[in-house]
Amino acid sequence: IETWRTLAWTEAELGHLQAAADAVRHLLTLAPEDTAARIQGALILARCGDVPAAERLAERLLAEGPRQPD
Repeated sequence: IETWRTLAWTEAELGHLQAAADAVRHLLTLAPEDTAARIQGALILARCGDVPAAERLAERLLAEGPRQPD
């Protein structure tokens, strides 16, 4: 998971937006409930121009609110 997280950020920073979007989408398939991955997904997808997908991720995060530790 960390590899995909790093790859997505790196590709975005290099301006390779399609590669960044692909990496973050793969990250989200590996860790769909991971809060950090979902935040990263919203940020990168918005930057890549996929605003509807970014909005859906952000709305889900806000609707769920903070998680309580077990």
